[in-house]
Amino acid sequence: MKRESVIIELEYKTDTLIKRLKTLIDEKHKLNLEIAKLETEKESLLRDNNSLKNKIKTFEVVNAIDRNDENAKSTINQMLREIEKCITLLKK
Repeated sequence: MKRESVIIELEYKTDTLIKRLKTLIDEKHKLNLEIAKLETEKESLLRDNNSLKNKIKTFEVVNAIDRNDENAKSTINQMLREIEKCITLLKK
């Protein structure tokens, strides 16, 4: 009788562990989907951020030119250097 109760208890614990494992596997799958979604959203936000940074730079140059600012020339030269760096990186 003792042996049977040990076997029954082991079967119960095994079933419980298997159910818990399945639950954890499902949870892991859901979390991986959430991670992928968040990574996609992050990439989109980074693109938007870069776009806005470029718009700010353009706005600053236009304002500098409109004000006949002496820094306008250095700002334009800086942007040209950045463009040249980008072109160099694209050629690689």
